[in-house]
Amino acid sequence: MTNEKQLWTHEIMDALEGKIDLFEVAEIKLSYSAKVKASMRPCVCGSREVYGVLSKTWDRDRIEFVEDFKVMLLSRANRMLGIVTIS
Repeated sequence: MTNEKQLWTHEIMDALEGKIDLFEVAEIKLSYSAKVKASMRPCVCGSREVYGVLSKTWDRDRIEFVEDFKVMLLSRANRMLGIVTIS
């Protein structure tokens, strides 16, 4: 038997004997840390304010012939966390 096959067989035997938990899944952690205080972030409380902020992010020369998709990220208090261009 080759070393790889022996290692693979050993791992299967460990799993069957309960030494390895086959239902354990790796976790991914996503975190956000702000560089601006929450009180300093702009608050958008209505559609006009959202329009005003988003319109500043578009290139006026391209807006009529290029389709963009943007997402405005807000806190629970409607304070702007950022704007992301998806496409």
